Formats: sequence, structure tokens, C-alpha cells
Amino acid sequence: LDTMPQNNYSIDIENSIHEIERVQNWLNSIMDQWNIDGSTSFKTELVIHEVLMNIISYAYSDNKPHNIKICLGNSDDEVLLEFVDDGVEFNQISSVDKQEMTNLELVKIGGHGRRLIKNYTHQQSYRRNNENNVLMLSVAK
Repeated sequence: LDTMPQNNYSIDIENSIHEIERVQNWLNSIMDQWNIDGSTSFKTELVIHEVLMNIISYAYSDNKPHNIKICLGNSDDEVLLEFVDDGVEFNQISSVDKQEMTNLELVKIGGHGRRLIKNYTHQQSYRRNNENNVLMLSVAK
């Protein structure tokens, strides 16, 4: 999971919650164009939402606008996602505790989005490149 296929789309957004709706509209348009089934579209949208919420919520210590780039690629058996941000170094796919969820009162707050990202993607890679976080994920079709 190193490079995006040539048939890909990208969007640049600011680190603002208000950008999520624009990303969803962009994603839905591409999923329709590529004729991606509903299940794969749902998983892809959920993963993008969780990754963006983590970046927007935790990557920046200032209140300045920052650019987040999202690339979306399509291959025969997967949808590929790439996120690039200039936030603090953070690997969203590093080890995640497998927390038993038998009693909601005992479940720790936090970390569930990262677990969801791992569960809905079948390949993940992270690297730090020139002061940027580069997260690549694939969602199986």
C-alpha cells in the first residue's frame, strides 16, 4: 500500500468540522460514478469521517487554518484512501487495544474510531514524510 492508482480524485479541505459535508458530497459523487456498491460506500464514508475527525480534533495545537488532502483511488477489488496533513506526528493505525465491550459503563472513552478504522479497512500504512502525516488505507469491495 504505497501509491495511489492513476485513476484517482483528490480534494483539499481546511481543518474544520464544516468541511465534512463537502467531503461527503464529493465522495458520494465519485462512488456513484465508479458504481461502488452500498456496503463499500458506507464503509468508505465511515472511515473517511473517522480519520478526518481525528485529524481535525487532535492534529493541531493552534487555531490556524491547515490543509488536509484526501485522495481516493479505485482498483478492481478495493477503494484506496490517502490522507495527508501537517499536524503533529500521529499514527492513527498504531496498536489499538482490543477492549471487550460487555458493559457500557466500564468501556473507556476514546479510541473507538481508531478501532473502527482498523475493522473496516483491510490494508493500512502510515509514514511521516516532510513534516506531514501520510495515512493510506484500503477498503475491500
